[in-house]
Amino acid sequence: MTNAKRTATEPRRRPKQERSRERIDAILATTMRLIGEKGIDAVTMKEVGALAGGPIATVYHYFPSKSAILAMLYERFAEESRARFGAIIVGINGLGDVTAAADRML
Repeated sequence: MTNAKRTATEPRRRPKQERSRERIDAILATTMRLIGEKGIDAVTMKEVGALAGGPIATVYHYFPSKSAILAMLYERFAEESRARFGAIIVGINGLGDVTAAADRML
């Protein structure tokens, strides 16, 4: 048994059911859209909940804070970037491939 405490940026729960994963995806997509429209500081948990199609309690069920949502957004971005760039890098066999790989990364 561990005594590790959850941080403010750590999600409360990891989804097990498809419906839960869809709800988290909706929360994350809504947050991304709002950040693009208003800027990160103007986004509120209440607004995310309302626009993601559920009550604020649903957002807090999965995320203790806006920082936790942002941490998961960053985590997903990093995972997607590693997968994308990793697949490109594997294909580099010589100097000529480096330029082509750099073009694909951009």
